[in-house]
Amino acid sequence: KEDRTKWRQKNLVIVQETANIRVATTTLTSTLTAITSLPAMLLCLLFATLTFGQEIRFDVMEETPPAFLGNIPLKANLTHVLGQQELSTLQYTVVEANAGPDAIFIVDQATGDLSTRMTLDREALCGSAAVCTVRCDVALQSSSPESNFFRKYSVVVYILDVNDNAPMFSQQSFVAVFSEQAAENTPFLLPTAIDADAQRLYKIQRYALEPKLAEFDLSVIQEQSPSGEVEYIVSLKVVKALDRETKKIYSTSLVAYDGGTPPRRGTLPITVDILDENDNGPVFEKALYRKTLSEESRVGAVALKVRARDLDEGENARVTYSMSESVESNVRELFTVERSGFIKIRSSLDMRGGNTYSFDVVAKDNGVPQRASDTRVLIDILDTRNDRPEIEINPLFSRFGAAVVPESAAIGKVVALLTVTDRDSGRNGMVTCELDNTRFSLQKLQQNEFKVIVAQPLDREQAANHTVVIFCRDGGDPSLSTERLLWVEVSDSNDNLPVFSSTTYFMTVDENEVIGMKVGRVTATDKDFGENARLTYGMENNGDTFTIDSMLGDIYTTRFLDREAKPIYVFNVNAYDNGKPPHTAMATVTVNVGDKNDLRPVFTNKTYKFQIQERIPVGRVIGYVKATDGDLGLNAKVEYFIVEPKSIMPVGVNASGAVVVMGDVNYERASVYNFVVAAMDLGSPPQNTTAQVIVEVMDKNDYDPVISFPSVEHPSVTISFDTPPGSKIYNVVAYDFDSGRNGQLSYSINVVNGSSLFVIDESTGVISLGDQVLPYDVTFYNVVVSVSDNGSPQRAKNALLEVYVSWLEEEEHAHINMKIAIALICVTLALAIIVLITVLIIRCIDSRRRGTSEKHQHEVMTKAAESHLDGPEKEMGYRTATVFTSKREQTALYSPKRQQSCTLPDDSVIFESEPSPYYMKEKEASETMRRASKDSLADEKDSVGNFSTFKPPPRPCSCVEDQATLQRGGHDRSRDAVHMALKQHNALVRSMKGARPPPYQQAVERGEKDHEILSSSSNEASDSGHGGSELDVSVVKVNLRLGEGRHDLGKEIK
Repeated sequence: KEDRTKWRQKNLVIVQETANIRVATTTLTSTLTAITSLPAMLLCLLFATLTFGQEIRFDVMEETPPAFLGNIPLKANLTHVLGQQELSTLQYTVVEANAGPDAIFIVDQATGDLSTRMTLDREALCGSAAVCTVRCDVALQSSSPESNFFRKYSVVVYILDVNDNAPMFSQQSFVAVFSEQAAENTPFLLPTAIDADAQRLYKIQRYALEPKLAEFDLSVIQEQSPSGEVEYIVSLKVVKALDRETKKIYSTSLVAYDGGTPPRRGTLPITVDILDENDNGPVFEKALYRKTLSEESRVGAVALKVRARDLDEGENARVTYSMSESVESNVRELFTVERSGFIKIRSSLDMRGGNTYSFDVVAKDNGVPQRASDTRVLIDILDTRNDRPEIEINPLFSRFGAAVVPESAAIGKVVALLTVTDRDSGRNGMVTCELDNTRFSLQKLQQNEFKVIVAQPLDREQAANHTVVIFCRDGGDPSLSTERLLWVEVSDSNDNLPVFSSTTYFMTVDENEVIGMKVGRVTATDKDFGENARLTYGMENNGDTFTIDSMLGDIYTTRFLDREAKPIYVFNVNAYDNGKPPHTAMATVTVNVGDKNDLRPVFTNKTYKFQIQERIPVGRVIGYVKATDGDLGLNAKVEYFIVEPKSIMPVGVNASGAVVVMGDVNYERASVYNFVVAAMDLGSPPQNTTAQVIVEVMDKNDYDPVISFPSVEHPSVTISFDTPPGSKIYNVVAYDFDSGRNGQLSYSINVVNGSSLFVIDESTGVISLGDQVLPYDVTFYNVVVSVSDNGSPQRAKNALLEVYVSWLEEEEHAHINMKIAIALICVTLALAIIVLITVLIIRCIDSRRRGTSEKHQHEVMTKAAESHLDGPEKEMGYRTATVFTSKREQTALYSPKRQQSCTLPDDSVIFESEPSPYYMKEKEASETMRRASKDSLADEKDSVGNFSTFKPPPRPCSCVEDQATLQRGGHDRSRDAVHMALKQHNALVRSMKGARPPPYQQAVERGEKDHEILSSSSNEASDSGHGGSELDVSVVKVNLRLGEGRHDLGKEIK
């Protein structure tokens, strides 16, 4: 107590000395004035007039006991205006409504000394205001009847602060929450302390964590409010990775220190909870929101808006706001917090003046799990019963009512002038103003007149318009306030570069398009405005190929493009703004030239030659044809096919270009296949090209030699005993269907009797007499003739030649043979006539029967055929043919090429196909029948396991010329033909019974169709026991089908 008394006395002395200095200064001024001339006196009078009602200031430390503040006449410089005598007549009084015992100040009526009447507590008088002043008016008047001198001074006493308050937190404890995945430097706002002291030094100077935590650090940010006060944003931030499973709760304390000596401190216990979440919680822009409202504010008006930011995205960053559940009901009745963050007045604030409402607002994100943070909101309700200040805004430069300022304006540039008027007087008429926008500030020009200046750099692209709330309040108690809005429009400066929507553009245009074809568009934007944002496009290179629309950025072609010559173009485009100076941006454009089907496929070779062995398996790939196409995609994908095949070939080409065996390859049928292959791409329209393919068939030794002579018909030869040695006695005739070495024959003989009388030429087959015939050599010899080819493996065939060595001469032997031949011919003719007559008689009888039973017989045969085809044969695609053998039913064949009819011999057999949905041309049917007959007879074995030696005729039917040839061939050739036809028939029956018919679908795929089959036969075929009755053989049902792998005839005859 004694120290405080001494300290107050010391300060009082300081105040008195300050007053004495001012008095001395005033005295010096008076002396100088006294020695001046008359104009100087006039100036003094003018000064005295101006000092009327001036403000007098005194300073006093708080907690100072009642003490002298100063002398009014000295502070007012009255000693320079009035003489000492007149000064002595002045009387002083405090003009105050409550100037009674509770008055703060007292003035000596005679001397004008102003003193305090009580100890002043700054916090009680002014709270936490930065400047604490107490005002009073002192009036003085001369007591002399001769003088009417009067003055009134406004005295302002500034109460200076001392460090008598410690920092205090509004909460007893605080809980901070962090996610365990919180990134480094993630903050969490902490409550700040409040120090009731006013002097900046005695307010809070720093914050600290005690004890310190290794995982957390304290972040303290100082901000200066528009009122000039320093505000702290204190947050707890993460400095080390968190692991909830290791430690989920941390305990520390937030300590606030002021600047006193020694410093005072306030402590807030803090508990840090680590949540097992992956999201960031909302963070309010401010730790404390404060708003002052009048009790006349309308219901539904927005009091203020809180805003929190969440570092997450999507729903995790969508923040909704609500009032904390702990808020008292009386606060909930007055205010409501919308989900958007607007705090609105819910009910009337009348009769609430002078109260301060404090509540917490919670911000929650929409993540899972949900995170929240809160902030404190303080709303002061003012008691507004006097007149409000009136604000007049005068922008220096305006447009449509808004002040216009360039974004390049320097700090301190004047935006608008404010004139505030208040019809009240005294403190109620003294107005102070402030702004809510930190980018602008107010500077006082004179009493109730201000200027709005730029306080921070402006950026039109971030905010082109600013709404500045000007808040003015008077000095009444309670103070009344007025708000006005100042709209500030930031005019643009060319401070931004154009920006392309992408640094790289990829475009596509087809080749061969018309000149002027649009390729694409580049777009750029400029954050500036007006001419500063109007862009012009240009191109750096490729001007000979492309051009760009300077206004729209569209890129067009200037010539025809060829993808094969150049598939990609890369060039730069520029965007220029029209500001001063202009700015430029650049982007890269890559144009891919799209393909069109403008190129034909090109074969790697004009002619492809392949060699294959005959009898190669079906499906074997023997080679490939290859064509390339310079286009792309489907335009370059090539498929292959044979162009108009002249006939059915056993080789083909699939779509991929593989040359594949598709049927039986027989060298004897064809040794070379020559066809044209086309390569066609899949473009639209398709392009194609052709190449020649030659497939050479390599012979395989698959045929036995065939011995024509000696034969069953000519098994013997007779020679005379006097035939000289070396004479040719017989010529062995043989042939082989193979070629080359496989078809080269070698001959040898083996005499069963063991005689060496005969020799044979290995290469020609000529049998000669090797030695002189002796008498005991006249006998019968069995000579086994062996004919073998030179293939691998070697094939051979044997035949028996009967050689008779007789005593007769050759001429006599020839006469005997002639006689035998004539006898045979006569007998044959007689038998033929008898048989012909018998056949005619039977045909007549049969004609009579057929008239009555033809219809019945046709139905029976139809049902029999249908019942037979109901089985697997029907599914496999059997064909049915009718065989006619009678002379009366001969069929005339029509040849489209010769334009004439072809009549078959009497003993021919005609296979007529019944109606079928599949028909072949006559020429294709004949060729198919010829190949089928040859293959089946060449490949089938007889009953003893030997291959048949039958060599089929080159074609099954000929026309009139062929009939004449047959007639000229003589009786022996007719018998040979009949005999051969029967062998063919037997072999065909055996092949049909022994083979399993392939599926019908395969037959269709091989392109087989129903066709007529012509075959030769003889009357040696066996009947059903009626002795060659025409009735028994007139109609025969034959089921035919094409075999798989080779053109075999049907395997079954019914």
